Amino acid sequence: MKRNREYIVLRNSILIGWLLTIAVIGLSIYFSSIAYLLIGCFVLSLKYGLMGTVKNVEKRLPTWANFGVIEKPVNRRVTRPFPFRG
Repeated sequence: MKRNREYIVLRNSILIGWLLTIAVIGLSIYFSSIAYLLIGCFVLSLKYGLMGTVKNVEKRLPTWANFGVIEKPVNRRVTRPFPFRG
């Protein structure tokens, strides 16, 4: 039950974020103003920044929606075929 609720909240937040982005880009084209485009960039950065801080949400996000995936360290033990001696 908890997992479904988290999924619904995540889906709604992504949907609202994309709708805001499309609306702001539409306003910037209509009014041909750079200010609306800057506001849209701010909304996008805020959306991705907030999503990246939540660890439970980060695991369920697709790769296109999360820029933190690139910087995430690999949690595997490094196995070397030749052990370092010296």
